[in-house]
Amino acid sequence: MQKEKLIDIIFNFMPLINHKLFKDVRYKNSIHQMRLISIVDKHDGEPMKYFCDKLMIPKSNMTKIVNRLIEEEFIERKTDEKDRRIINLYITQKGKKSLEQHKKDVKQNLSLKLDGLSNEEINKLIKDFEEIECILNKL
Repeated sequence: MQKEKLIDIIFNFMPLINHKLFKDVRYKNSIHQMRLISIVDKHDGEPMKYFCDKLMIPKSNMTKIVNRLIEEEFIERKTDEKDRRIINLYITQKGKKSLEQHKKDVKQNLSLKLDGLSNEEINKLIKDFEEIECILNKL
């Protein structure tokens, strides 16, 4: 019974977060491209399959996204030194700069939205999100 209630809350919560906090965010690239750049930045040099699994995107779709990002010089692909069948992805300096600018824009947008909250509300959200993160890390 409690699990069902939690599942309903999660289903309602995720779209609410997106709608309230991120609906005005403008992406120079698609959201999938920005997510891929971000993940490649954190996991530079991993094979394409790794990123397919992280983004839950089929390889055929990932290839299209990767090709666009390579054309824009945000990431590059190199064959693995040990196994030439494996293609590894690396972020470029241009990709790092684009990602940093995107993060800066998103933070500025979020900051404006949070201006309507009191310090007490902000502190409560911090505490609650930290608690949620702690619990989710157990899953």
